[in-house]
Amino acid sequence: MFTAVGLIFSSFVAPPAGGDPPAKAHTDNIYAVAFRPDGRQFATASGDHTARVWDAAPLTPRATLRHPGPVYDAAWSPDGKVLATAAADKAVRVWDPASGTLLRTLTGHTGPVYGAAVSPDGRLVASGGGEGDHTVRLWDAATGAPVATLTGHTAAVFGLAFAPDGKTLASCSGDKTLRLWAVAARRPAGTLSGHRSDVYRCAFSPDGKLLASGSQDKTVRLWDVAGRTELAALPDHKDPVYGVAFSPDGKLLASAGGDQAVRVWDPAARKPVAKLTGAGDAVYAVAWAPDGSVIAAGGADAALRRYPPGRAGAAR
Repeated sequence: MFTAVGLIFSSFVAPPAGGDPPAKAHTDNIYAVAFRPDGRQFATASGDHTARVWDAAPLTPRATLRHPGPVYDAAWSPDGKVLATAAADKAVRVWDPASGTLLRTLTGHTGPVYGAAVSPDGRLVASGGGEGDHTVRLWDAATGAPVATLTGHTAAVFGLAFAPDGKTLASCSGDKTLRLWAVAARRPAGTLSGHRSDVYRCAFSPDGKLLASGSQDKTVRLWDVAGRTELAALPDHKDPVYGVAFSPDGKLLASAGGDQAVRVWDPAARKPVAKLTGAGDAVYAVAWAPDGSVIAAGGADAALRRYPPGRAGAAR
């Protein structure tokens, strides 16, 4: 995924329909946006070899976390005191985001690391290996020690998500599948098949009952976690879907697409609610503020956009 799409860059910045004026946050693609659990800050990960930490209101840069290569993902600990980043140099890094200090570097992957997630109890960091690796790895968040290597995917692992209760980890891959893993037992717990191409990102609903995924096949898919079954394929995007995020109450789902749009869905009705535009190129990342007040998005034009969901209807 990222080796192919990461070559696109545009300096065009336009005001988003229904949202705030965009901020030029990086000098290359934005691959990930992640809010701190309290919503006061968020992090962005970019092809410009940095992850950045921002105050959410007013929008103010606070720290620049430098890497030797592109950064593909960022994930906060539940207490907001630690940030994990996934990068092209085969490493996961754990940072103190308040000071910008690198705490530890986690090595062991044999390819680029595309995905990162921190368990709800803060004890584990999960990472997904790209080309030449294909593994999901678990690490002790406090020490950086390797805990487990989970095998089964046959292509790059692009995205990871812990279930809200921390018992299940989901991974999505270039092998067209999502896999579920029993965290405590460190073993497979199911495979979700249905996508027709690479699966880039996944997200659990707040109640843990649904899993959403976005794919190169231009669809968002909804899955019943307990039944391990596909519930719906949402096909409105005209290009690949690179990111998905549920609203904090689980009533809405946002998706980021290569068609330069963020789409908002009603997952219960399985229908589109809004189309948020204004991006000058593909949108790779989307995140919902913990209080539900803002959808943040970034992509190939290196700009950060924030959309108030309450005005989303005007952007259809």
